[in-house]
Amino acid sequence: MKMRFLVAGSLTLAVGCVPPPKRERVELWAVGAVASSEGIPGNTDFSALQATGMPDVGGCGDDPRAWSPETADAPLDPAGWNEWLELTYPDYVFVHAIRVYETYNPGTIVAIDVEASDQSAPTIRLYSDANGEPGACPSVLATYVDQGTTVDQYNRVVVYLNTNLIGDANANGAPDDYNAIDAVQLVGDRFID
Repeated sequence: MKMRFLVAGSLTLAVGCVPPPKRERVELWAVGAVASSEGIPGNTDFSALQATGMPDVGGCGDDPRAWSPETADAPLDPAGWNEWLELTYPDYVFVHAIRVYETYNPGTIVAIDVEASDQSAPTIRLYSDANGEPGACPSVLATYVDQGTTVDQYNRVVVYLNTNLIGDANANGAPDDYNAIDAVQLVGDRFID
């Protein structure tokens, strides 16, 4: 490494020899959440807060320990979604991956964005599929940053859903059925002191 020296009077300083900051990979769980709607308004069952922390639903099922929207067939927004779940994390990180733990009727996620709650970085769409991605239940929808990690740091994830993409799992004549998200993990790098 080339070094340059600045001489100011009797003080000599080495310039350009500061090593880059070190990073560590972390896997974070949400500490806060809000949603477009909640399964039982005014109740913690199926509320957005159920999607915070580590997964706690053991298997596939309509479990009140996961977030679920209030309605199963809400009209679509012009952007192609009808429900959203916004999660906040304890640290800002250079994002590497997002993992969404779906525990009932997977396949409704149509987009995933990362945001900086202090608006210090532009929003980035990490996942987009208008047809959703159905999978076995339970399932984990994982999306990764192509270049390793994002250039900026983020502490918020927004998951957009089109609940009309899934059919009626209960066969009771309703056109659509509910889906559920148990947890959303943010994987990234943060600076080490």
